Amino acid sequence: MHVLTPRFNILPMGKKCVKLVGEVPVLLNEPCQGRYLVLKRGEGVYPGSASVEESVFYVAAGFPKRVELSNGTLTTSDGLSLFRGFVKRGLWWELARAFNAALAIYASRCIYCTAYIEAVFKSRPRLQLGNGVVASLEKTQRGYRAVVISGPGRSDVFKWAVETLFRISTHIHEVTLGATVDAPLSLYLPPARPAPAGERTGAGKRQLIAAPLRTLSAPKISAV
Repeated sequence: MHVLTPRFNILPMGKKCVKLVGEVPVLLNEPCQGRYLVLKRGEGVYPGSASVEESVFYVAAGFPKRVELSNGTLTTSDGLSLFRGFVKRGLWWELARAFNAALAIYASRCIYCTAYIEAVFKSRPRLQLGNGVVASLEKTQRGYRAVVISGPGRSDVFKWAVETLFRISTHIHEVTLGATVDAPLSLYLPPARPAPAGERTGAGKRQLIAAPLRTLSAPKISAV
């Protein structure tokens, strides 16, 4: 997969050329020479300069974008799929800022924020998040499956938690922001207040709302 960044900003495409101007890819009807990055899923990120024939590439400047050349026109869409199969080898840090930009934009807009990550980590993540934020972790054959969910007013902690998971990862299999996941019911309820002494749950009494089981459910992700 070919990627343009602020430093690696020219993609030769035969008799055409794409240059990155700021965060915007611009199509030129002339040949060119320059450098871009090649993302090899499951392997790493490396520089490239040869002319390419593929019509789909990514831009990792600001919010990541997936770009397709069709009928002489560039069409852009959400490019978070860039980090599917992302391995931190080679020039991987050239793409990291785009992930942080996507996370910052999402966290600034979400009310109930959710993130789903399947990754290999340097060590088992340990996050101290406090009230209003839930992080669940499950061991898998490929590493760990993590879900982070936050309620209103806690997007800053959500952002920190997801940034931390990205930072300590070595290989990201899947990552989704705004994923549909199961969440504890307590996340949607106001903070509990201590019940009066005469009304506290005692022997033979049952709680009105039982704490739900924290489960993980992978979002449906379409192939790119």
